[in-house]
Amino acid sequence: LNATLIKDHPMESWAWLARAALEAGLLHPNEDAWNALNRAIELAATERDKQDLALKAPLIGRGIDRFREVILLVREVLSPDDPFRKLIDADYERLLGNHAKAKSLYTEIETSEVSTIILSEVKCRLADYSLEEKKDDEGRRLLEEATSLNFNAFALEKLLALVIRQQDFGRALAIAERLELSGLADWRVIQVKAQAARNLRQYQKSEEAWHRLLKEFPEKPEFLYGLADVLAAQDKIPDALEVLKRTVEEK
Repeated sequence: LNATLIKDHPMESWAWLARAALEAGLLHPNEDAWNALNRAIELAATERDKQDLALKAPLIGRGIDRFREVILLVREVLSPDDPFRKLIDADYERLLGNHAKAKSLYTEIETSEVSTIILSEVKCRLADYSLEEKKDDEGRRLLEEATSLNFNAFALEKLLALVIRQQDFGRALAIAERLELSGLADWRVIQVKAQAARNLRQYQKSEEAWHRLLKEFPEKPEFLYGLADVLAAQDKIPDALEVLKRTVEEK
């Protein structure tokens, strides 16, 4: 896929950005992702290219442990009054530990007329501060707002962790299913779905989720116990015992 992208679109910033993301995500050598990202920055000509860089490049920078360098490079391709540049500037102050300045910049962006994409990102970052200050209700409100404005996978994952802590299983199930529908649900999200559905007595949904997990991780005893539990809750005792036998066999 990487090779095809560049072969078909050698002069497109988005193709090099996608390559950088794949390299970083697949844990390829950092230098490959770094070179691809630099090429994406060099080719960024349209406003869409620059906005994509503002949103995606910092995430790639974190993945290759060059976040500060990436922030500085992206700032150079955006004009100072660009809302995406202002978001990057706030992120940079946060990176430097200037949290009062960062929060002030985020709040300034939040109260101005910006796209829902930027507003969602800003609310997600302000939620981080609220949660760090143990203001869970405020943090949840901000994350709920962030996820309602735009599909924001990072905000959804943070919100999911929070509602699990608050034992709001109905909301946890809804978030897990939203991530699942987007194709971004890893095994941890599916496990949350299985457990939340069990707690809500949605046994069939829970059972299906445990089966999905076991298809990928047949050796995990906690998944076997989870399936056995939900089978027993449905009075499927022979099936539950058969699953428990598998836990002994796995050992």
